[in-house]
Amino acid sequence: MRYLAQIGFLAAIFHQVVGDNLILVHAVWRHGDRAPTGTFPTDTNDESKWPQGWGQLTTIGMQEHYTLGARLRAMYGNFISPSYKADEIYVRSTDIDRTLMSAMSNLAGFYQAGTVDVDYPSTANVPNWPSSWSPVPVHTVDISTDFIGYSLTDCARADQLIEQFQQTDSYKNLTATNQQFFARLTNFTGFPIPVTLENLYVIQDALFIESVHNLPWPAWCTADVYEK
Repeated sequence: MRYLAQIGFLAAIFHQVVGDNLILVHAVWRHGDRAPTGTFPTDTNDESKWPQGWGQLTTIGMQEHYTLGARLRAMYGNFISPSYKADEIYVRSTDIDRTLMSAMSNLAGFYQAGTVDVDYPSTANVPNWPSSWSPVPVHTVDISTDFIGYSLTDCARADQLIEQFQQTDSYKNLTATNQQFFARLTNFTGFPIPVTLENLYVIQDALFIESVHNLPWPAWCTADVYEK
């Protein structure tokens, strides 16, 4: 029995070889392009700019994963059947919209050679069925118990390591030498709490994604400020 396990949260591909026979493939990825999960209070690019709202997969992300699915098919086409077989593949995602949708988009690219009335219904029976699209199950578990895929699941050891890191000289020095910059960002962004190394990512994440989607940056965000 052959299995291709696809998991929607990290970006790496591993394969196991026994002798000259490939017997197992793990294709592991993160989600595709998404809307920001939020932004700073003064940002004019609010949630209304994103068709599905904060954190949701975009059409760019869907296209990225459809393309990746087709590439995986090209890599492993001799290893797995051209159409979906339940005993050959198991797909696992974190229980988040963008990762579930990424997995589904990927599988649409991976399986493009199904048989009508075997893998999907005929247009005679379902006139608007998408051409050659075969549904493939995507499994998940609740985030609170997802210790495989969800990086923010409660973990006492992770909390301990973060606290230890925050006590290092390099972390303290980086915080101290950037206090003026953090204060400027707090003023510019209207953050209700001071900008720190811990929450700086909210600003950078929003600005990066806005640039990908050709949305305007605020006047204070010059190339030098963004780079810093």
